[in-house]
Amino acid sequence: MEYLNDHFDFVQRVAFNYATENRIETMTNAHLFALSQIEKDGIFPALLLEDDAAILNPIPKETTIPDCDLIYWGGSKYNCALKPDLFFHDFDENYKRVFYMLSAHAILIPHQKGLEKLRKAYENAIEKNIFNDVSLARTSFENVLLAPKGGMYFFQDDYTAEVTTMYI
Repeated sequence: MEYLNDHFDFVQRVAFNYATENRIETMTNAHLFALSQIEKDGIFPALLLEDDAAILNPIPKETTIPDCDLIYWGGSKYNCALKPDLFFHDFDENYKRVFYMLSAHAILIPHQKGLEKLRKAYENAIEKNIFNDVSLARTSFENVLLAPKGGMYFFQDDYTAEVTTMYI
């Protein structure tokens, strides 16, 4: 948390301790709860981190945020089992556009509109009883989802480091 304080004006840890019998629903509800706190605070950009996100690369002192819906600051090599598989397109000199990537452990939310799109994907995940990152990945063509060129800033944890350590 101290490291994040160097980069953000406001850092808040949000605890969610309301388990359900459905693990997928519990995880997605935790994200929705965090989104409600971000919306209540009204401070953007906002960085949504899962509790097992770990720093992979230094966060730049200044970050440009292009016109987009969301920016993955953590990613994975997994895709959402749709064809085509995970792929990227150049977006600008700093970012690539991401399609079909499974990841939710570190997402930069640039503005309220991005938060609303993320919330919609997560509510859809609960409705369909699928993982929230699958639901978000399925919106790749309707939403502009980006990732920084050169690599992500966070990976998930040591257990999944092999697939969540990415350099694009």
